[in-house]
Amino acid sequence: MVDKEEVKYAVGAVFEKLKEEVIVDQEKCTLCKKCEELCPVGAISIEDGKVRVDSENCIACYSCAIICPEGAVSIKWKYSEPRFSLFKER
Repeated sequence: MVDKEEVKYAVGAVFEKLKEEVIVDQEKCTLCKKCEELCPVGAISIEDGKVRVDSENCIACYSCAIICPEGAVSIKWKYSEPRFSLFKER
């Protein structure tokens, strides 16, 4: 598995202001497990016949949405408050 922190560092601080929401259309999903197998940080699991996404560990790499043969996975980006500031407060 890929180290989540290394990937976040590589992507850059710009994405710290964005928060992803992985949306799985359970109606379209055929439980093929391709998204679960491909997720580099293990944020996707199948529980009780549904795809579950661990939003705390998800790095929004979009692999799950790309690999899904049914188009059941999408990522919605939304702005959130930055977790840190590049400038010191005066």
